[in-house]
Amino acid sequence: MPGPNTEDSIMNNDTLIASLCADLTPVKRADVERQIAVAGLIGGGVSLAVLLSTLGLQPGLSTLGHMAPLAIKAAFAASLAAVGFTALLKLARPDGLPANMLQKTAAIFLLLASIALVQSGHVNNAGDATLLLGASWQSCSMRIAALSVPMIAAIGWVVRRQAPVHLRHAGAAVGLTAGATAAAIYALACTESAPAFVLIWYSAGIALSTAAGALLGPRLLRW
Repeated sequence: MPGPNTEDSIMNNDTLIASLCADLTPVKRADVERQIAVAGLIGGGVSLAVLLSTLGLQPGLSTLGHMAPLAIKAAFAASLAAVGFTALLKLARPDGLPANMLQKTAAIFLLLASIALVQSGHVNNAGDATLLLGASWQSCSMRIAALSVPMIAAIGWVVRRQAPVHLRHAGAAVGLTAGATAAAIYALACTESAPAFVLIWYSAGIALSTAAGALLGPRLLRW
């Protein structure tokens, strides 16, 4: 049986907790969304500056022949970034549950794969390797992963302050958001235009960033 001192201690603890919580103001979802978006913009700005200082913009970017492939690459990357960002809004909070990002990402991949198959149907077998490998397959994925690092750091810092609980899932969402945004930034310099190339090598870079976020999540996001 707990003694009088134990009961007094429990009451004192309850009083202390109540007094600490009395002045707390709930953080609005819009505030979290804004903070993550601002962090992404800051990290993205750093990545863009790195891209411009090292690779520069692809020549003829404003012409129609370059704009159409760029639009496909940007739409693919932006869609994946939106999936990661939406999941992150849930996972950033202590009461957030792990989000199922697989179904939405699979749908995006299938759409781009369909476009790639249509294009490959109009190319002879000798051109298949060019569609898949292009001229920069050795460096594309690693460049995207490297460009995602500033955004992983910036977004991760904000998410950590929101006290997430499912750290590995939240880290994966951070990595997906950062990696997909980095892919959209890299598209400004990338001269590859084949959807098959984008499907394979852009996806590999985004996957590297997502995996890095998942691995670093328990350390980066622990509060």
